[in-house]
Amino acid sequence: MVFRRAAAGHRPLGGLSSARPAHPSVTFHPGVAAGTRFDLVGLGLGCGTRTGVWDSDGGVGVVWQTRRMVLPDSFITVGDDGNTRCWWCGTDPLYVRYHDDEWGRRVTDDTRLFEKLCLEGFQSGLSWLTILRKRENFRAAFDDFDVDRIASYTDADVVRLLGDAGIVRHRGKIESTINNARRAIELHESEGSIARYVAQYAVDTLVRIEGPMPIPSTSPQSIAMSKDLKKRGWSFVGPTTMYAFMQAMGLVNDHLDGCWVKDECGPSR
Repeated sequence: MVFRRAAAGHRPLGGLSSARPAHPSVTFHPGVAAGTRFDLVGLGLGCGTRTGVWDSDGGVGVVWQTRRMVLPDSFITVGDDGNTRCWWCGTDPLYVRYHDDEWGRRVTDDTRLFEKLCLEGFQSGLSWLTILRKRENFRAAFDDFDVDRIASYTDADVVRLLGDAGIVRHRGKIESTINNARRAIELHESEGSIARYVAQYAVDTLVRIEGPMPIPSTSPQSIAMSKDLKKRGWSFVGPTTMYAFMQAMGLVNDHLDGCWVKDECGPSR
């Protein structure tokens, strides 16, 4: 998740949060004054596309809607291990490991790609850290995201999953996962594999992110993939969700300049 100072003219949708920070994984940057408005874009991390205002405790209250943001060049943190990182992973050990070992690294395993497509759908409206903390529960509940097994789920499985407190119990997202498993089998038959299919949308040019510059929450590739998957009958695959999927699976490299992982993730942006 990243910030830009908000432009004038946004219309407020609600008041500031005076309670605990609305996004616990957000750390207060010491160079940012309390009361400064920022636009937030999720980058696959569950923040959505919103604007917040820092409160006195470094929390953020969502008060404006927006579409784009500009990335400051100061949001690189140094961990206790001395490594420089994209600041959004904070200090939570699980999030740091996800940032270091997974986010932006190219994935070609169909099961893990399907899992991520499903979890991105479950993440909609929530933080990615919430889903990450439940990921092992999701794997247990959904047969480790085995496409053939999920495709054969019945109404009894929907009832079972709705009763599982370890996952996000949302009927629409559960039924979407079952539907998408069936569509994934069709995709494999027509394209050879999920990995082969998504590879056509990879961004193979490295763009250095040096200083403030526009960063979209979608891309032409994510819009095209979303449109094609919807045509094929997939659900919960909007352009923003697909861009988050691309970032996480290494189809685009949006690690910040100065982050130790960026160059390891290859030439995708």
